[in-house]
Amino acid sequence: MAEPIARDQRPYWNRAAGVKEFTHPFNSELFEKHVPRDVRVLDLGCGTGRLGGVLHDQGWRHYAGADSAEEMVALGLADHPALDLRVIEPGPLPWPDGTFGAVLLFSLLTCIPDDRDQDALLAEVWRVLKADGVLYVSDLLIQDDDRNRERYAAGEKRHGTFGVFELPEGVVLRHFTRERLDELTLGFEWHAFERVDVVTMNANPAQGFQLLARKRP
Repeated sequence: MAEPIARDQRPYWNRAAGVKEFTHPFNSELFEKHVPRDVRVLDLGCGTGRLGGVLHDQGWRHYAGADSAEEMVALGLADHPALDLRVIEPGPLPWPDGTFGAVLLFSLLTCIPDDRDQDALLAEVWRVLKADGVLYVSDLLIQDDDRNRERYAAGEKRHGTFGVFELPEGVVLRHFTRERLDELTLGFEWHAFERVDVVTMNANPAQGFQLLARKRP
């Protein structure tokens, strides 16, 4: 029988605050094409507010960042005191329906390995987005190298889900098939999908993706 995945990994992410570096690139040209600068933007899994600083510098001033790891948010507020960064609990988002014109999920889905939690998150993203709102996701695809294939095999044997794997430092993560991305974005119309070379938080090169989609009316 598959072993359940730990669904609350906040202790790990609090330990990672100020230690791990997150570097997925923000494509401002793509974002500008679809998201006016007067739109409210929600950055879920904001960590230390890296994207908030980028957005602010580039003219998107109606920003809210949220993360469940209080140490990440504390560091973010120390570095970016003018930003709206807040700690939220896992579960329903604390904003009314249709609050935001855009939602960012940068390296967040990889930190939520359980299908149920991913589905619940995307349902909440759908809820807080305005009609025709934009979803911008940057994350990691299934990798095609021996190290990752071995990790995926072990993760699938233990947890019953392909793409799930464990790091020795004490966290369970997930990489994504195109089929899983299709499932997660039902109800969204894809406008851009690009494979990108990224560097993971442990400084390993990896194949990532960036997806921009719009909520269907």
